[in-house]
Amino acid sequence: MGNLSLETIDGNQANNYVDSNTADDQLDLAMSELRQVDVSANVDWSTGDEQVATTGKYKALRTSIIEFTGAQGAGRTFTVPANKKWYLLLNSCTGGFNTTFKTITGTGITVANAAKKKVFCNGSEIIDWTGI
Repeated sequence: MGNLSLETIDGNQANNYVDSNTADDQLDLAMSELRQVDVSANVDWSTGDEQVATTGKYKALRTSIIEFTGAQGAGRTFTVPANKKWYLLLNSCTGGFNTTFKTITGTGITVANAAKKKVFCNGSEIIDWTGI
């Protein structure tokens, strides 16, 4: 599987159109899905099964736009898997605190309150591409 862990299709399998439709749906989500996520506490989307919709890793790989929401009493951290992928981020939290967007091993980038960022995960670190 590639960076987005899309469903793969075996040329000899029966009903391979089912996996094709699943992969198409997963790709559509990975390129266009907006998720609003409450970050009043730290969020970890770096673990889980990339094929199970209820796990953080699945959500991270099937989301391209993340809006941080919730009432923050302190700065928070949002962790994603170290898969090569673009994200658009919007910090809509109340409380005036920053959110750090990072991989498990990376230092990440800071998304200030009310800020928008365009970022890329290069497979290990989050890189800020805002303004480029």
